[in-house]
Amino acid sequence: MILKFIFYFYKYNYYIYKNKIVKGYYNILLELLSGNLSFEY
Repeated sequence: MILKFIFYFYKYNYYIYKNKIVKGYYNILLELLSGNLSFEY
């Protein structure tokens, strides 16, 4: 459920900001996937 929210949030930001701010989110996402960052809910 939370992943779905993040997906839509990322998708809307992509359409709004195109390649500006989205690259920052993409880099954070890559760090999360690679395990460099820890996140809690």
